[in-house]
Amino acid sequence: MAPRLALGLLLLSALPALAQDEVAQVKLLPDAKKGNAEEIDFSVLASYGAEEEELSGKLRREIVAVEEDLPSSEKLTILSGNYQHREQYSSHGTSPPLNQPKTVKRAGKARMASVSIAEINLGREYKHTKDVTSALRRDFDALCRACQTDEKVKVDEKWGLEPEELLYPITGSKVKLLEGSKATATLDALKKKDGKIEGVITVKATIFFSKNDDPDTKCRLGIEATIRGPVDGSGPPKKEKVTISFKEGDGAKWMETVTLERTAAEKDDEASDDDDAPKKDKKDGPKFGVACDDDMVVQTVVEGSLAEKAGIKKGDKLLELGGKKVASMDDLKKAVQDASGEVKVKLSRDEKEKELKVTFPGKKKKKDDDTKKPDEDKKKDEDKKKPDEDKKKDE
Repeated sequence: MAPRLALGLLLLSALPALAQDEVAQVKLLPDAKKGNAEEIDFSVLASYGAEEEELSGKLRREIVAVEEDLPSSEKLTILSGNYQHREQYSSHGTSPPLNQPKTVKRAGKARMASVSIAEINLGREYKHTKDVTSALRRDFDALCRACQTDEKVKVDEKWGLEPEELLYPITGSKVKLLEGSKATATLDALKKKDGKIEGVITVKATIFFSKNDDPDTKCRLGIEATIRGPVDGSGPPKKEKVTISFKEGDGAKWMETVTLERTAAEKDDEASDDDDAPKKDKKDGPKFGVACDDDMVVQTVVEGSLAEKAGIKKGDKLLELGGKKVASMDDLKKAVQDASGEVKVKLSRDEKEKELKVTFPGKKKKKDDDTKKPDEDKKKDEDKKKPDEDKKKDE
């Protein structure tokens, strides 16, 4: 029996209730509203050659602002995470601690988060490659949005998708779609549960494209995905599994499998329309705005941060801040907490030591009224005594 037919029979036997019924439309996402929140269990498995990387954990996502019916700003919080790097003869990994929330922007064709996971994780960086972490910058709703249709769909019915709506969220917008690309979705099963209509949708796509900076090299992107959950707009999908295969000309190849499981979460009352620039935290003080590896080599500089304004660049190795040695991110955090006013940063760039100056907000001072109060009280007492002295002289 063909695998496709076997899978179809299995799904139909498991979800028989609405097997032959029509559904007015396939709506895989609820309307975007400020405050909508969810927790997402994620797993990203990337393989290339003899190496394999896996990033897994849980994050919280909340919509902070909506423009033209799409989330334009989201608050992301990495709740837990684990990273594993497996090679032929070795394996190592790290588990970052809990994270502070970070507000990110989404815009353009790709709608990728405006910062990388290293910045979302506020310096406690995963040991990663770009391919693994870019999956968490992508628009979590992109696949579902591409599959939605206003037309009536029956079980086993197939409909065409726009290839660019699948391409840009994965590669970014600096690519050109080429001829021969095709993408389809199929409604494999339906059922009614708790008054809601749920279904299983599969997606298959073969997309050809070229990069803007290398237009002569033809790239191929293969996509196979399964989406399970409401199809009536009552909620986001419960589970998505997407396998992506990439080939660049006759050279580089890699494969990535991303699994997302979503559950609803309560709104965070502190959500706001903050921009991406680091802000002063009530407990931790001003954010410096860098993510470094174990050797304190800068991997990321947050746009608009104190570090960027001071001239710190990716690749710089941080040595001292405010006269204090920084051999780890914990050292840097302590130095930042203690910093105030203009502070010197010693770093190594191109194997040469260099000093820069960074200006931190001044520490909170007592009100001028409090500092001047003793002098003012003394003056008032003197003024009060003066009339009595004058009166005595007159007598």
